[in-house]
Amino acid sequence: MRNTCPAGLALAVCLGLPSFSWAQDAVPVRVVAPAQEAVIERRALSGSLNALNAASLSPRESGVVERITADAGQEVKAGDTLLVLDATLAQLQAARVRSSLAESKVRLAEAERVRDESAQLADQRNIARTQARAAEAEARIQAAAMASAKAEADLAEERVRRHTLKAPFSGVIVQRNVDAGEWVDAATPVFELVDTSNLRFDLQVPQELHGAIARGDAVQLQVDAFPGQDFAGEVDAVVPVKDPAARTFLVRIAVGDPQSRLQPGMSGRAELALARRAQAWTLPRDALVRYPDGSHGIWIVETGANGPVARARQVELGLELGDRREIRAGISGGERVIERGNERLRDGAPVRVLNDAG
Repeated sequence: MRNTCPAGLALAVCLGLPSFSWAQDAVPVRVVAPAQEAVIERRALSGSLNALNAASLSPRESGVVERITADAGQEVKAGDTLLVLDATLAQLQAARVRSSLAESKVRLAEAERVRDESAQLADQRNIARTQARAAEAEARIQAAAMASAKAEADLAEERVRRHTLKAPFSGVIVQRNVDAGEWVDAATPVFELVDTSNLRFDLQVPQELHGAIARGDAVQLQVDAFPGQDFAGEVDAVVPVKDPAARTFLVRIAVGDPQSRLQPGMSGRAELALARRAQAWTLPRDALVRYPDGSHGIWIVETGANGPVARARQVELGLELGDRREIRAGISGGERVIERGNERLRDGAPVRVLNDAG
């Protein structure tokens, strides 16, 4: 049969073959556009809750325990009596000193009377000035003696008071180490008192983060004893490095606990906001490709001579944002980034875009 195909049509068919092959080889892909959003760089660090006020309480005098008025687990107020030692000897000594003080007051009053009378007689020339000066000196001696007696009385009263141990602040008795009838020496710990209403979350932070944390920063806390619950906190103090070998510094966080559920010693994690960027480029995780050397890249769609093609581009990743990642370098915002179909691409491979990147 004779070929009746016009020469022009044959030429068109021949020219159309590359385009037909291109369309056949094109990889179907879906694309996304980089998005700009505000991001917050966060770091989670472990720590534990500690009481701002915690003390081992000891009596300030030695003696036999006469009465105990507090026990482990009991809440006490500042000034509450916790323990009383037998103060019989101290009370007798205080009574003796008070008697001496009363005697000194009488002697001083008499010396002052004689002084005043002697001064009048000396003015009237009825006695010598020497006698008047002697009476004045005696009055001063008795005044000094009374001051000494008063100091002794104050000391004796203080010794009596020191036989009673009182709570220095409000809190909970977490341990009692003594029973009634026991002899205790001064400075022997008899109670452990903790203020559970004023807790701090302490954590050691790497020194490279020192400049990113400031007093007053908001912090989110998760406590192991209450999984799934968040507690609001605020950086209360940033303590300089104290252990050069560890290269860490202490951050103390004030914790909000209106229901008083938290207790000293509980462990948890604090999520610190280290940096905030108002406009950061982000992409879905599926748009990222990880290379064997650990670096990351993306595929973008460019217009080639015969149609759209895929081009590889390396990027620098930033923060993890759920199902998205911050892109710190490698994009400018106008790209069409391949999110689906990027598994087996090669640089310059033809692609067929199935959607609008918007």
